Amino acid sequence: MQNEKTFEKTVNSAFIGTKLEQELKEKKIASIVIVGLTTDHCISTSVRMSANLGFETTLIEDATATFDKVDRKGRLFTANEIQAVTIASLDGEFAKIRTTAELLQELNKSKSTSL
Repeated sequence: MQNEKTFEKTVNSAFIGTKLEQELKEKKIASIVIVGLTTDHCISTSVRMSANLGFETTLIEDATATFDKVDRKGRLFTANEIQAVTIASLDGEFAKIRTTAELLQELNKSKSTSL
């Protein structure tokens, strides 16, 4: 989007080597919503750091994804398996897990009660 602030990252966390944390704190933003790729790498790391830095963190599970992986013994883990385990690991301790529809419903409810 035009005039949208972007933070280019070079490691698996959106907070390391960027000014994201500083920007959020300067603007007094206390809660963030995270989406993107890949759930078990960059998303998981950013969600964990976000929570550890004190942000109220929401992860949108149907707006994240990962890929099949084969371990060093040749065992295949499907993207669906990896996605489910990663989401389960983050749920409650590091983030509120929501679907896109749930988030939109919550935002619409919040918007209508604040009018």
